[in-house]
Amino acid sequence: MICEALLFLMSSCMFSAHSDSSYWENRESFLREERSMFLGADIVLTAEEEEVNAILMKIKEKEYRKGFNDPASFPPARHFFEVKEDIERSEVFRIIQLLPKEAYPDVNTVWKVFEKITKTVNGLVYYKPAFERYFYQLLKEFHEDNIMYAELRSEVSGVFELNGTLLPETAVATIMKDITQRFISDHPDFWGIKIIYTSFRRLELSEVEQYIANALTLKEEHPDLIAGFDIIGQEDLGKPLKDFADLLLTVKDDIKFFFHAGETDWEGITDLNLVDAVLLNATRIGHGYAILKHPLVLETVKRLGIPIEVNPISNQVLLLVADLRNHPAATLIAENYHVVISSDDPGFWGAKGLSYDIYEAFMGLAGLEADLRVLKQLALNSLRYSALDEETKEDIISAWEQTWTLFLNAVLNMTRH
Repeated sequence: MICEALLFLMSSCMFSAHSDSSYWENRESFLREERSMFLGADIVLTAEEEEVNAILMKIKEKEYRKGFNDPASFPPARHFFEVKEDIERSEVFRIIQLLPKEAYPDVNTVWKVFEKITKTVNGLVYYKPAFERYFYQLLKEFHEDNIMYAELRSEVSGVFELNGTLLPETAVATIMKDITQRFISDHPDFWGIKIIYTSFRRLELSEVEQYIANALTLKEEHPDLIAGFDIIGQEDLGKPLKDFADLLLTVKDDIKFFFHAGETDWEGITDLNLVDAVLLNATRIGHGYAILKHPLVLETVKRLGIPIEVNPISNQVLLLVADLRNHPAATLIAENYHVVISSDDPGFWGAKGLSYDIYEAFMGLAGLEADLRVLKQLALNSLRYSALDEETKEDIISAWEQTWTLFLNAVLNMTRH
């Protein structure tokens, strides 16, 4: 009996050892396959990029572990208003600030905030000389955050002369182009802007129809400036996209659509804008926060290559999500969807440029193992999914590669001083 017991024990140990070995091999294989599905997984880093990545990940892991041990100190887990200064002290954030990038901000609200700040004449920002100064300053703030190209959701109206004469939209578009060209002359490494002409969800169908007509006219007069059309405003309080679908279908071959859709926590109501955005062949979808609730939309955007503009800080400030580690776009990043990081109404919360949103995405949404490849992929995505024509995209990507090299050198120099 004792011998039998010993033999049983020995065979059990042998089986256990064999089982454990197989388990750990399977586990490593499982994790390796999962990592291969991640955003940026296909990027092969150069030797210089590997060196920068080692620096970045050492810093990131230090900040991440600190947050893991003290969750209350982890910025993405807390409201942006509480942690903005903490983010600015982050070494990861300083590296992200150096990153060459492109942006898709919504500047309508920024203009309204600026107008309130002036506290003088109502609408002062729309007085032509003030508007020109403001627009130049806006480009300057982009450039200071190493944003080299931007597509702005914006109105192209309301600017007036001293005598009260309202400028036609084509004149405002010309001002935007002239200011941009002057800025490029002053800053040759800035590549320019395009405008996504916006209407508003609260308007009646006839009013939106006029906005679309205006957008088409401007696109014909300024094809190098007007990228497309969007209907903006708080989705839960505005008209759903389906209310405008028949109208939009009449012009879908004449102008690109960049629809805000799915910026909601509700299911079965506002989130259905995502369905209409896909069926209307949107070039990009703004926010897409509710997209995980719609598996067919998920399948369609991946198959058709429709990018999702993710706006982490806006989604948190507007109370869609409290802790950015729980943001639904974490799944989009993990499964390598066509994601770009964007800033929505940044003037409201002092998040100038795009670096704050990229930081929140890199640290909060993407997780500990997300490295330089994720940052590189996000930057490339913002160019590849822009409204630029293919030839211009290739030219700008070539120019971007040079600025990427400067970025790598800047990070290496940071650690050598």
